[in-house]
Amino acid sequence: MDTKYTFIIAAAGMGKRLKPLTDKLPKSLIRVNNETILSRQINSIPKQYIKEIVIVIGHEGKKIQDELSKMKTDIKITFIDNTNYKKCNCGYSFSLTKNIKSGPVIYLNCDLLLSPIKIKMFLDNTKKNSAFVCEDYEYYTDFLKAKYNDKNILTFWPETGYGKDGNCILVGPFKMEYETHQIICQEFLKLNDEKKNNISCYGLFSKALDFKKFHAIKIEKKYFWEIDTYQDIIDAEKFFLDGGRS
Repeated sequence: MDTKYTFIIAAAGMGKRLKPLTDKLPKSLIRVNNETILSRQINSIPKQYIKEIVIVIGHEGKKIQDELSKMKTDIKITFIDNTNYKKCNCGYSFSLTKNIKSGPVIYLNCDLLLSPIKIKMFLDNTKKNSAFVCEDYEYYTDFLKAKYNDKNILTFWPETGYGKDGNCILVGPFKMEYETHQIICQEFLKLNDEKKNNISCYGLFSKALDFKKFHAIKIEKKYFWEIDTYQDIIDAEKFFLDGGRS
């Protein structure tokens, strides 16, 4: 039987690098070949794996709610409002999911697109705590660098910054046990106010390395795309037209 997951999507940010496109539009509703990023993400997840989708909203959040209401899906979707979205990073948004009732959990950034085949492969992997990583790290400058050992266990990634050393980049999504999710939320509460606002999700997840083993699941760069700039949109449209959808 397929495992059912609680999917968490952080979609509260302002998408500043995509202004003025995102002045009145959340990044997750940017269209790639006439389909929103968020719609692509949800439609690429086989329904049998979904227990619930939790979306943290902030900037133009009502538009996300309105857009998903048009999907006419029977998937349970819960919205959490991040009223602090103008001042914080996505780690803060993740902490707002502390009251979810059960796991396991899949965390997905709202600007990350992956091949549906690879998504299913990731969901079927048997490691309780894991993340997609890519070894073509020299190609990217805005992903966190990480290290994994000869047993494919992630041993380090930075809490802040992108890092200078590593043998891969952290792509995501992240899979984690419910207990791991709760540990991360508890570690967030130990941070001072400045760090609570500034820490990224992946940076926050590094706090769990003292308690849990995360396994590196390898993915090639041709199977994913992150939307941060106008050029990313152009490249992603070609990516999916060339078969990234499969």
